[in-house]
Amino acid sequence: MARALYSRTVHAVTKRANSMKKPLISSTPDSPSIESANISFNQSLNQSVSHHRKGSSHKARGESLIGILDMLGFENIQHNGFDQLCINLCAERVQHFYSTHMFKACQEACKEEGVHLETDINYVDNQPIIELLSLQSSGILSIMDMESLNPKGNVDNFMEKIQSKHKDNKRFSTGSGKLKTFTIKHFCGFVEYNSTEMISANRDELPDDVIGMFSKQTCNFGFLSHLFTSELRQLRDSQRGEKYRLSPKVSNTDHSDHKGTLSQDLQSKMDGLMKILVHTKPHFVLCIKVLTYESLLL
Repeated sequence: MARALYSRTVHAVTKRANSMKKPLISSTPDSPSIESANISFNQSLNQSVSHHRKGSSHKARGESLIGILDMLGFENIQHNGFDQLCINLCAERVQHFYSTHMFKACQEACKEEGVHLETDINYVDNQPIIELLSLQSSGILSIMDMESLNPKGNVDNFMEKIQSKHKDNKRFSTGSGKLKTFTIKHFCGFVEYNSTEMISANRDELPDDVIGMFSKQTCNFGFLSHLFTSELRQLRDSQRGEKYRLSPKVSNTDHSDHKGTLSQDLQSKMDGLMKILVHTKPHFVLCIKVLTYESLLL
């Protein structure tokens, strides 16, 4: 519940702040918005993508744009769950963009221009890790999505399927016995994940009776009712027992019932962000130390 209120509040404030800039910067109706497992990460990506899209209209008028993408790096804390899996996938995607830009693209450019490199530049290509996590139909998150969208889906089925699919992958292993854990060999090293709450977290749902508490008839705080306007409107015309997405809709032009999973939201918006980044001239500031449980206590 706290997560729903926090994400929707920040989304509403950001949306309001961006709407005040409309007279200065024209925007497109389908400007992406990121809904990720980590809420603060969600809003920072949301603003970054929005500003990059808006900047395209600036550039058409001969002006320049400087954007800053500030995101979390790899996480390996005491108890790694769905949030850390999503954060680390995003970190893998940005790491791959960095490696491709800094090493692979430079080498190819030298070859095209006939510049001989006396020494081969060796670097770790983490594309296999990204495919292990997100490849359509066979990636770990894809299998999780199928289980999450199945009303009878559960963690046991999820663990059985990913173990069967990736048992021969050297970057993947599962816990022994009844432990619902699996380990991924990330770019930064091995990270063990507990899958116990992953399916429920990925479903990202709130029951209708919780939504009903924020109707104007029962809630005296109008702003809370405003945060759930769309769901309250649907609630009046739907049968009891319905469930609604915890995360807010991405835009006012989205008139769907907002089904799907949190993982699908994240990957869709991350794809949009990467398409924007490949058309930029990036400069990187890297933190090479992984965020650990001990550092969180400082």
